[in-house]
Amino acid sequence: MRSGTLPMAVLRAEYEAVRFPLQLVEDVGMAHLDQRAPLRLAYEKMLATADSAAAHLLDDEAAATRACALRQRTAAVRVTVALRKRRTQQRLEAEGAARMERWRRHRARLRPGRG
Repeated sequence: MRSGTLPMAVLRAEYEAVRFPLQLVEDVGMAHLDQRAPLRLAYEKMLATADSAAAHLLDDEAAATRACALRQRTAAVRVTVALRKRRTQQRLEAEGAARMERWRRHRARLRPGRG
């Protein structure tokens, strides 16, 4: 056994013990929320970040696998949310531009000597 192997194993076990309640909250509480719910996405991002840190600092392959799986699972949802938000913004901008054009035409009709 290399020097430092036992302490790393202990730290990995401690991380797993700390992560257990977080996973329980994910499985029991967050699973009932819509996949696009900001709270759920933020929670899953926090878990993925914690697992990535554990994977790097503790050389924990299980944490790396969990982080990757969480990111893959939420990636499609995040893209969908971002695209929907972008389409909404574009629609609102188009509606605003159309209102401004109608207003401009209306004012032009009201000006004396034009028409």
